[in-house]
Amino acid sequence: MCPTVQLGGTPEDRRVGHRFPIEADLCYLLLNGKTIVAAGHGRSLNISSSGVLFESMHSLRPGQQIELSIAWPARIDGIVRMQLRASGRTVREQDDCTGVRILHYEFRTGGIRERNVRQGEVAIPA
Repeated sequence: MCPTVQLGGTPEDRRVGHRFPIEADLCYLLLNGKTIVAAGHGRSLNISSSGVLFESMHSLRPGQQIELSIAWPARIDGIVRMQLRASGRTVREQDDCTGVRILHYEFRTGGIRERNVRQGEVAIPA
């Protein structure tokens, strides 16, 4: 079980952004340059503009280049699905949790690929 994180933090807390308790499914890719060295899935526990804490089958060691694709819980006009795509570095691990420092992020909308995934086809968003 991952440690609980208090919103607002303490003076010793190195986190820059305010963390929000957003639990959402995610997929991740570990990279070495542009080469994918591992992939997996998990669930976010909290998110800020500068970091993500997520739980997965195994924690990931610090210092790894990572890309996350998070199924954002809100929808555009209540219909269109969104994904938060983030890239950064793993910065800490504890139990089955991994902390990630976000270096870049963007929101993307779902589309035809999302329909293909629902029909049972495997697709990794571009």
